[in-house]
Amino acid sequence: VGVRSLILQGEGQERENWQASVVPIGAHVAILAHARDAETGDLLQGQQLMLATNSLLMLAALKEVHYPSQMAYAAIAAQANQAQSSEELSVIWRTTFDELCEGMAQLLDIQDGGDVVRTRVAELLGGWRMPQLLLQMWELQAYDQDCVDLLRMMMRAMVSSDPYGELSRIRYEDERNREHFDSLDAGVVRKWTDPNGGLPGTDDIETLMMMGEDTRTCMSVHPTNANTQKGMLGYLLQGNTRLLVANPVYGEDGRRRFTARAVARLLLRRDTGETVLFVDRSYFEGESDQEAEGELARQAQALADAVGVKLYKALDALPSNEALESLKPPSKSDMYPYPAVELVEKGGVSPFVWRDGRFNIGLTTRGGGYATSLGGNAVVVSVLFGGWSDCLATYAEELGLEEGG
Repeated sequence: VGVRSLILQGEGQERENWQASVVPIGAHVAILAHARDAETGDLLQGQQLMLATNSLLMLAALKEVHYPSQMAYAAIAAQANQAQSSEELSVIWRTTFDELCEGMAQLLDIQDGGDVVRTRVAELLGGWRMPQLLLQMWELQAYDQDCVDLLRMMMRAMVSSDPYGELSRIRYEDERNREHFDSLDAGVVRKWTDPNGGLPGTDDIETLMMMGEDTRTCMSVHPTNANTQKGMLGYLLQGNTRLLVANPVYGEDGRRRFTARAVARLLLRRDTGETVLFVDRSYFEGESDQEAEGELARQAQALADAVGVKLYKALDALPSNEALESLKPPSKSDMYPYPAVELVEKGGVSPFVWRDGRFNIGLTTRGGGYATSLGGNAVVVSVLFGGWSDCLATYAEELGLEEGG
């Protein structure tokens, strides 16, 4: 009932956000919201309405990356506009789901297991708040084959019957991700990858996917964020990443979103070979929230304690000399003419790595010739000399450090 209210007469910012996400198909969704269940004759409600609505939203996104679905969507939209009864609308809803499943199987090159695809797609439609974002990300990255290949691998894992292609197996067992895990302390990795470990934070794919949408940051799926979204693929497909979340907000349908978050990554300290936890800066929906910041900090320390590693956190300001000294950086880095603590990701499924640093912020690639790439598959995720940046020459100058250490 809450979903129907949002579609038909909802008010306020929540409805405006919803309308913006479905333009120009909102009219068709509103029409089809009057469909009735074929067996009971009742108006669709709750999970059933959510599945039906998301079917159309997904098909609308699918048509942008899968040409045959354009014709299917156009036919369904025409039928909706001409429907005379709720029974006809009910048939259209079922047709929408059928066309979506068929189109997804074609897009992802799934040759068999049609019943499994239908079941998994239904679970996705009924479980995710905005499943169409997966296909909208595909549209944004359509001209980058590396990104398309990663998205196809991820979505196949979500809807196919291949037991070796399950998303959790990709994140934790794929040989490219194992390259990094195998460089870390084996005991730490066992705790980190234990599905029953109950670690702070989450590795839930929908929550990771929604980190930008819920906090309205550059990780949201939007044309202006196409470059950032490449970095998102590493978060989604690599198991050394977890998301710390706080400030849950519950919608009318009972689903929750988090309005505060911070990315946590299990990394290798280059100079000592020590396995460490690095937590990027926190992001909030709107203004900074000190209470939420405190909760994220508690989760970060609890996560580090749970797996038995030292915590390194991104900072917004230069810390004290004592805090700098406690980092015990090497006297000289072979990359920088001043002391620097380099935290490294040794490998991963995604060739793209997002570095959330104050200087040189942004995307790098494995072996891409960037200053912070170590060659091969190893990439420096963060260089610490007190702050959350990749290059702290300014700090070195402030501290009066001579070039060469």
